[in-house]
Formats: sequence, structure tokens, C-alpha cells
Amino acid sequence: MPNIGHYIRDRLSDAPATASEIYKAWRVDRPRKGTYHSFARFFYVLKRLGWITPTGETFPAVPRGMDEPQPNLPEAVEYALTPKGEEADFIAWGDPIGILWPNHAAELRGAKPPTGKPRGRPKKQFV
Repeated sequence: MPNIGHYIRDRLSDAPATASEIYKAWRVDRPRKGTYHSFARFFYVLKRLGWITPTGETFPAVPRGMDEPQPNLPEAVEYALTPKGEEADFIAWGDPIGILWPNHAAELRGAKPPTGKPRGRPKKQFV
């Protein structure tokens, strides 16, 4: 199953899009996967790697639950894949944090594997 990196690559290979458009589409396709903060951090890593870049196209930002853009918000920026991002392989798109910071192993960043031990307090036994 593809992760958020593969999803971003597939969306941007079709056409440039804003980060919020990609996140909203991701939430529709995978409603229980990740927060906007984790998505924004992932997007930042992709920008640092040079795999995505702003196209220069901006749009007025429309907050959630509103129909019209608000003048006090920063404009939404459209992003596109770079040639460097197109050349990156499937495994690299699956873990770009490991590419950017190789000393941080995926095992150290992710959730620990289950131990099989019960979690929390032991249940009270009623006799």
C-alpha cells in the first residue's frame, strides 16, 4: 500500500497542485491516516530534498468552512515535481526522511513493534 510520499508523487506527476489540495484528497482516500502537521512536515522534507518546487502560481487561501478567500491569510502556493523528484525511486519516496537524515533510522522514528505484553493497568478481577 502506498504511503503519503507515493501519493504526493502520483498527484504531482499528473498536474501541479497546492499542498492543501493534496492533503484534502489524501484525507478522502485515506480518512484515518495522519494529521496535517505530519503531512506538512513530510512536504517540507520533499522541498528540502529538491523533489518538489513551487511553480510560482499562487491562489487566495480559503479557510475550511468558508466559501470566500480571506485577505489576512497567506496565499496558497502550487507545487510541481522536479526532474530530481521524478528520478527518485519508489523506496526513496517511501522514506524521504531517511534520505535527508540518514542517521535517523526508520525503526527509531516509527512506532515500536508490539511486544505481545498487555498494555496499561491490569484489569480488576471481580469474584
